[in-house]
Amino acid sequence: MTTASALTSKPTALDWSAQTLATVLALQAHTRAQDEAFVCTASRWTWAQLHAHVQVTAAGLHALGLRRGDHVAILMGNGAQWLTLFYAAALMGCVTVPR
Repeated sequence: MTTASALTSKPTALDWSAQTLATVLALQAHTRAQDEAFVCTASRWTWAQLHAHVQVTAAGLHALGLRRGDHVAILMGNGAQWLTLFYAAALMGCVTVPR
């Protein structure tokens, strides 16, 4: 399912169709934009804010030369930056290697 079709179709309660993480994030940002998506000590983000951070980070990774299929090691503790980097890599089609 493409992002565009996911945004225009009505998901069912148990819609287990194959979707990428990027599609799921875009769908959540579209349907639940102002709901909380992430909360930690230093950050509190809505789905729309998370999606915006992910898009900016993905653009930065692309500018650094990363492309679909590249491996991205995430060497940091849990937190907003980890989550953003994980989804940004998924958005680009990169393979994440959490450590």
